[in-house]
Amino acid sequence: MTKKKKLKPLILTEQEMLVGPLYLMLELTLLPTLITLLGQQVGGFSTATANYLYYWCNAVCCGLIFRKLLLESLLRAGQSLGTFLGTAVVGFLILLGANQVLTGLADLLIPDFVNTNNAFVADMVRQSPVTMTLSLVALVPLAEECLFRGLIFTGLLGKNRNGAYLLSVVGFCAIHVLGHLGSADGLTLAVCFLQYIPAGLVLAWSCEKSGSLFAPILIHAAVNAGSLFSLR
Repeated sequence: MTKKKKLKPLILTEQEMLVGPLYLMLELTLLPTLITLLGQQVGGFSTATANYLYYWCNAVCCGLIFRKLLLESLLRAGQSLGTFLGTAVVGFLILLGANQVLTGLADLLIPDFVNTNNAFVADMVRQSPVTMTLSLVALVPLAEECLFRGLIFTGLLGKNRNGAYLLSVVGFCAIHVLGHLGSADGLTLAVCFLQYIPAGLVLAWSCEKSGSLFAPILIHAAVNAGSLFSLR
């Protein structure tokens, strides 16, 4: 019996390691401001339009910055297709189950609990169903996986595995909560934060297990598509 060859972890290029953190800071601060200023010049954007532009810019920039990481991930997915597909399916099912459990616990803790970010997204979907479907199924998974499982997780995995999981999960949870500070009470935001922990863990695990960034991208896209379906 031949020993199964262990997949080597993904490695960021020097350019990705240099430009990636710089872009992450700009994406969190400057990009939303630029889109707001652009909207003011044309009479204002709806919330859905502003976010659609943000998602497009973010996905294009991440695709360009991490193009070598994405290409390497695509090649690895093709070379180990069974591992890739198996990891994606298992990760999706685990995440689906975990989300159901945490939603039930949240309802017990806070009667009539509503995830603030989910409510915000649902409102944008009602405003512009076609563009937001494209955003949530294609643009958002690509950009967020490049940044959180690509830049943060992959960038740290070879140096500190526990730190890679911790920082990528915390960052992923925070990005879905910080934008809603002031719009919900502290307990609600804390529960929302906790709800994203399984996703952060599963997406990072799938990246490590498959050796490809496209496993978490696929899981992320499938989960978002399922959420959109439940809104109908």
